[in-house]
Amino acid sequence: TRVEASAEDRPLLAQGMDALLAQRRRVYAAVDKRVDAEGRVDEVADRVRAETAGVYRLEARVGDTTSRILVGRGLTAAVAGAVAHLEPERPALLVLDQGVPEGIRSALTLAVADVVGVVPVTVPGGEQVKTWASAGQLLETALAAGCGRQSVVLAVGGGATCDLGGLVAHLLGRGAPLVLVPTTLLAQVDASVGGKCALNMPAGRNLVGAFHPATDVVADLDALASLDEAEHRSGLAELLKMGIIGDAELFARVAGGAPVGPAEIARAVQLKAEVVAEDPFERGRRRVLNLGHTLGHALETASGHALRHGEAVAIGIAAVARLSLARGWAEPADVEHILRGLTAVGLPTTAEPGLLTKALDHVGADKKSAAGQVALVAIQSLASVVVQTLSLDEVRAGLLRYGGDR
Repeated sequence: TRVEASAEDRPLLAQGMDALLAQRRRVYAAVDKRVDAEGRVDEVADRVRAETAGVYRLEARVGDTTSRILVGRGLTAAVAGAVAHLEPERPALLVLDQGVPEGIRSALTLAVADVVGVVPVTVPGGEQVKTWASAGQLLETALAAGCGRQSVVLAVGGGATCDLGGLVAHLLGRGAPLVLVPTTLLAQVDASVGGKCALNMPAGRNLVGAFHPATDVVADLDALASLDEAEHRSGLAELLKMGIIGDAELFARVAGGAPVGPAEIARAVQLKAEVVAEDPFERGRRRVLNLGHTLGHALETASGHALRHGEAVAIGIAAVARLSLARGWAEPADVEHILRGLTAVGLPTTAEPGLLTKALDHVGADKKSAAGQVALVAIQSLASVVVQTLSLDEVRAGLLRYGGDR
């Protein structure tokens, strides 16, 4: 039997609905999805299933910090929920990439503002934002607005914006919590996971920075709808890279032209998270994630960042694949399969000779080299790579020979 409802016996309502709502506001805000519960039980259950279908929940452990990662669609509420869960006592600093559509920026700003006061700052997207000047400006704005260690830094945008937001969070009050909302395919697959944040220097990319993992990463595929074709291709390079490192099936799906959805992004994130958990501070196995980046970063710097990150990494992967074949580390069939896969999605596999020669001057400045030696990620087979230590001269000669048209 059920107890008959009584209008008088409602102790929770004694304080009034407004007071009760105010008391519970942060708890209600700290959710990933919101579903209308009006109607029959089966109708509500159908709505819950529809809202949660295709949402992947992952974790990435970086040292003592575990990042909670959501991959799916329609995750605006999850961003506000992540901020609410951290219970900030000071305003949240919102670092907003101007390349993100205004509608997305506004929706996220309003959602977070319902949880805590916000200090929204719009920054240019792209590598040009990763400078001391940009970081200093953001920190000055944050401090003037009352932000500090008890704030949350929320970075919304591509990989460069995520990097900038991460470093600002690392420095603000000697370390404020960080929430990342990557809005490019490249950032969702790579830059937002693993805790690295860095600035560029004249000598090269990512030469100064820190490890400051996000408490939460919300990868909402709705944000990818506005990406142009070139930016989408750039992200495919990192997906293919993760397939070469550890999942031949993922490589085959992406190279075969299958639509990239939550499952593919979640799989790439999971692969990276497994590597990072084993070696969070890149002293050993994590170096395999640098596949294609020794030449890739050098090409980006030499081109003045006219070459997109994914395009440069694709050329770097192709060069290393050919070098691995020449050295006897890889089989011809695997190398051919990798090169065909890169070409199939429209990525370049060779660099223009003048740019390649110029890029070699930057290889020695790469953070993966020391004392004249370079830790080069070589290919053994599809889904298997190994770090080979070569002299700087050997690497330069190999990349010069196999990085361009022959």
